[in-house]
Amino acid sequence: MNIIMATSLSKIYEHPQSSVSVFSNLNLNIPQGKSLAITGESGRGKTTLLYLLSGLEQASAGEVLIQGQDIQALSEEKLAHFRATYFGFVFQHHFLLNDLNALDNTLLPLRITKSLTKTTLEETKELFEYLKMGHRMNHRPDELSGGEKQRLAIIRALVHKPLVIFADEPTGFLDKENALNIEDLLFDIIKKQNATLILSTHNQKFAQKCDLQYTIDDLEVQ
Repeated sequence: MNIIMATSLSKIYEHPQSSVSVFSNLNLNIPQGKSLAITGESGRGKTTLLYLLSGLEQASAGEVLIQGQDIQALSEEKLAHFRATYFGFVFQHHFLLNDLNALDNTLLPLRITKSLTKTTLEETKELFEYLKMGHRMNHRPDELSGGEKQRLAIIRALVHKPLVIFADEPTGFLDKENALNIEDLLFDIIKKQNATLILSTHNQKFAQKCDLQYTIDDLEVQ
C-alpha cells in the first residue's frame, strides 16, 4: 500500500525578471513502512521535493496524496494540524529551543497535538533511554554535542509516532562516527514504529541503506 502518491508534480519559483523550474511532471509512489532516499547534486531540488511531499511548500502543479488525502487542498490551519499529527521532521539544523531542556524540547509535538499524557511522557523517556540520552533529559541544547542534538531532534520527531518521518540531510554536520550512529538509529526506530522514512541526502552510502532511491538528476526511481 502506498502511503504517499505524488502525481505530475512541478515546482517553479517566480522572480521579477524570470522564473526557475526546479522540476516538472514528477511522479512518485512511496509504500507504507519503507525507506526512500532522495539523492542528487546540490541545487537540483532534493530539499524542495521533501518540502513538497511534506506540505511545507506548495507545488506549482500536480498533487500530493497522503493516505488518499490531497494535502495541497487543505487550508493552512488543517495542513498544520495534519503535519503535526502524521509527520515527524529531522532537519540538518536542529531548531532546538535553548530556553527548554532536552525533555521539554521533545515534548513540543505532544503539546501541540494535545496528546501529552502520563503514557506518552513515559514513552518519550523510553526513547531517551533507547537512544542513550537518558542522562541528558535535563540538559539544555547548548550543553549537548552535535551528535546528541541530532539524537534529540530524532526523539522530537518520533514522540507522537508519526506515519512519515522526513529527514533533510540529517547527518550533514556530523563527523563520520556520529553520522553512522544516527543512520543506524533512524533505521532501527522506523522499523520499531513501522514508520515510513523519506530522506534527502548527498551521502550515497546512507542512501544505499534505504529500500528505495529516487535520483533527481535523472528523474528515475531506482
